[in-house]
Formats: sequence, structure tokens, C-alpha cells
Amino acid sequence: MLALRVLLGMSALILAAGLAVRLAGRRWSAGERNAVWTVALVLSLLLPVLLRYEPPAVSFSAPVMEVQRITISVGPEDRTVDYWGLLKGIWLLGAAGVAGWWMVGFARVTGMVASSVEHSTYRGVAVRTCLGLKMPAVAAGPVILLPEAASEWPVERLEMVLTHELAHVRRRDLWWRLAGTLGCCLY
Repeated sequence: MLALRVLLGMSALILAAGLAVRLAGRRWSAGERNAVWTVALVLSLLLPVLLRYEPPAVSFSAPVMEVQRITISVGPEDRTVDYWGLLKGIWLLGAAGVAGWWMVGFARVTGMVASSVEHSTYRGVAVRTCLGLKMPAVAAGPVILLPEAASEWPVERLEMVLTHELAHVRRRDLWWRLAGTLGCCLY
């Protein structure tokens, strides 16, 4: 029952966050839209705890009746399916798939950082160029990774890209993405 309440609550939460961001459109900055999604993420991770709370029930005394349990044995031809066990197995497979996908991505990015070349620093954050990278990215460290073609970009474009990537570093988007991945594994 809790699982159904969490599923419905999370669906409503994500729908509300998506609707708010969609209706706000460009009137909200990227940081404000990010804040809405971050709050939705944190609340979704807390949902099982929040929905488990039930106010204390008022109880009344009533006479207790004893019921005798009757057990019926059925022969070996009765094959029951453990649907709950099957659902747990499917969930575990999905959680392992999401975690595995994240670990492969983490390994790829770690390899990219290791093979990248130190370029400079931008407002205290290391900037490195990486062979094979198609678009700018942020990695743990923090490190801003740029494609090799960035050396040919006009100064204005480079400044804009570095400012954008620095915003990801300052908001700690990598940690929030990890929290989102953990939420995906959990659900």
C-alpha cells in the first residue's frame, strides 16, 4: 500500500514541478527552474518517510473473539506464482541496470578527465581540453571539460560557455544528478 502511495505521490510531485516549470517558461532563470526540480527531487527521496507517517489512531475496546485457523494442503500439481517475489526481482534488475549505467558513465568521464590536457583555470576551476568530446561538460574535481575545437572559438563564446559550465559547478549539479540517479535506483 505504501508503494502505491509513493508512486502516486511521486507522479503528482513530478507533474506539478513539470507544469510549474513549463508555465513559467523563460520568465524563470535556469537557476530558478533548476531549484524547482531540485526541490521535487529532494521531496521525492523523502516521500517514503513522509507517507509512512500516520497520525495515532483512536482505539475503542471491544470484546475479542478467537478465530481458529484452518489449513488446507493441496497436492504438488498446485503451482502458485510468487508475484511479490517476481516484482521484487524486476525492481532489483531495474535498480541494478540504472546503477550499472551510471557506473559506466562515471568510468567514461573519469577516463576522459585522465586523458584530458590542462588548459587553464576559470575563476578557480580547472579547465581541460579533451579529445573526442563533442560538447562542454563538468566532471568531479571540479573540472570543466572542453572539446579540442574550443581553442578556435571566439573569446565571447568561450567566456559564455565557461560561465555556463561554472554555474553547474557552483550549483553542485553533479551531486544532484547523483542523488537523482539514486532516486531512480530506489524507485
